Amino acid sequence: MRVRRGCKQNMATTIDDKIIHLTRAGSVPALDSTEIFQGGKEVVIRHGEELYRLRLTSSNKLILIK
Repeated sequence: MRVRRGCKQNMATTIDDKIIHLTRAGSVPALDSTEIFQGGKEVVIRHGEELYRLRLTSSNKLILIK
């Protein structure tokens, strides 16, 4: 995955048909939650050998559960 860096203004980069919006500093990728959840309320994230659940609550908050 390649991300353009170095621009000091907000920008978007297309990578594999996904849009990743970069922060003002251009160093930390930020994903839109609508892309992550794809209309659902929960996703599973694999980190190494561990699985985590990221849930969207009815009050539109995020909860990460191991």
